[in-house]
Amino acid sequence: MADMEQGKLPEGLKGLMYLPSTDGHKADCLWETDKLEHLKSFLDGRTGKAAKNEYFEVNGSAAVGVPPHDQALTSEAERMEAVMHLRM
Repeated sequence: MADMEQGKLPEGLKGLMYLPSTDGHKADCLWETDKLEHLKSFLDGRTGKAAKNEYFEVNGSAAVGVPPHDQALTSEAERMEAVMHLRM
């Protein structure tokens, strides 16, 4: 996730966590995004057929340990946290 590390993400996307497995075959990523489709388009375009990506919106009221959201990125009404499961 070099784009995330270098701060070169499109407007409306913010990478919050990158959690790779020790064997390098799977990873979970936590993102803050304005629209889930925006995130899917960005990541699926980067991973192509090299990975199977799965996405879901996080239930923020039940989640534990989720970092606070960036007010500059989205308004509270538009805020969405999404997890992307990456399998290579």
